[in-house]
Amino acid sequence: PLFVHYSVPVFNEPKYSKYCLESISAAAEFASEFIDTDIVAVNDASNDGETPQRLDETAANLSNVSIIH
Repeated sequence: PLFVHYSVPVFNEPKYSKYCLESISAAAEFASEFIDTDIVAVNDASNDGETPQRLDETAANLSNVSIIH
């Protein structure tokens, strides 16, 4: 199968980053018969205090998502 890697930069947008990661993951699962997917969200020095925690929570629920802080 084809391998697709997504890199998602995140800065102070916990609500939208969660939606983005869930959306990419759902699309990847739909095409999983043909495509292996790896999703990496990069926390770009968020300073809102909420984004890092939300990213970790999101990654814990999605098997193909990893986070770089």
